[in-house]
Amino acid sequence: MYSLSAYGRMIEDRVRMEAYRDALASVVTPESVVLDIGTGTGVLALYACHLGARKVYGVEPNSLIEIGRTAAQENGWEERTEFIQDVSTRINLDEPADIIVADLRGTLPQAELHISSIIDARDRLMAEGGVLIQQRDHLWAAAVEAEELYHSITAPWSQNCLGLTMKRGKQMSLNQIHHGSDEKACRCLMQPVKWATIDYTTVSNPDCRGKMTVQVESKGVCHGLLLWFDAELINGFGFSNAPDKPELVYSRYFFPYPSPVAVEPGDTITCALRADLVKGEYNWSWNSQIRGCDKGASNKADFSQSTFYGKPLILSEIAKIAKGYRPTLSREGMADQMVLSEMTGEKTLEELAQRVFQRFPDQFADYQSAIAHVCSLSGKFSK
Repeated sequence: MYSLSAYGRMIEDRVRMEAYRDALASVVTPESVVLDIGTGTGVLALYACHLGARKVYGVEPNSLIEIGRTAAQENGWEERTEFIQDVSTRINLDEPADIIVADLRGTLPQAELHISSIIDARDRLMAEGGVLIQQRDHLWAAAVEAEELYHSITAPWSQNCLGLTMKRGKQMSLNQIHHGSDEKACRCLMQPVKWATIDYTTVSNPDCRGKMTVQVESKGVCHGLLLWFDAELINGFGFSNAPDKPELVYSRYFFPYPSPVAVEPGDTITCALRADLVKGEYNWSWNSQIRGCDKGASNKADFSQSTFYGKPLILSEIAKIAKGYRPTLSREGMADQMVLSEMTGEKTLEELAQRVFQRFPDQFADYQSAIAHVCSLSGKFSK
């Protein structure tokens, strides 16, 4: 969940906000029903009201949606707005939306359930002939020299002040993706390549894959790939987090190589990229070959990487999610089961906390911990 200060930084991102502002202004009419998915503090929903939309729905699981609800009241838009604290895939509307606007991306469009949510809203909640305000995202990549950024990723595990070498930490870090900001400059060694396009009007699968083959143009040391996107909203409005564009609230992603590779103009880099949505989180894979420019030259590098390898693999934990595993509840699970089974509307949270603390004292440091946990379960599961 984003914090209030994070939402504030998003609102201050003029490039992105002005693109959405102008896109909304180009399509909202006094007859429009607008759905804002991931409304956050309600900014885009409120702007649709400002433009005169007949009805506006704002949907957001974060409790900070209350800011939008209060602002609608302050501006006299209460009758034209409905703020729903939930995820869009679990809601229904009284009438289909003529316009669906969503700003659920992260540094790349592959951000948790962003694409899945757009697909669901488009197919279930949008009126026939309705409009999506995010039409397409174009994904770009370039091989880069990024010595300072690469050093910041690897040094803690091989050059720390304690003189310790931690090979496993370095290996995992080089199979994770990292923010590539202007503070740790990345120099492109080739012309950027568009390796995929997501068309939100037709996409049916949240996974994404593509391949690029390109020649190196500048001599240098290749430390990995830099990825970004260009967003098409509607009617020519959009924005980009490309390295040559004004900085947005999110920067770009750097996909490091296991080791730096010296390259010359004419060398060829081939990379297959894919992003697979697994349990609400994207697993990225980037498999690269770098071949020298001389005729008959062998590969300078052949890398196979995945964010799967950037996670700790604990066999006992992996076994618990195998299809053939026969699970039994832990003591913690039994405590939660008891609380949830007794949420029948007859007992107060205080009574539930007393009962679970008496029965499972080993699960809580004290009674206050028990009631805090029961309140958390109630906030998540009660109606």
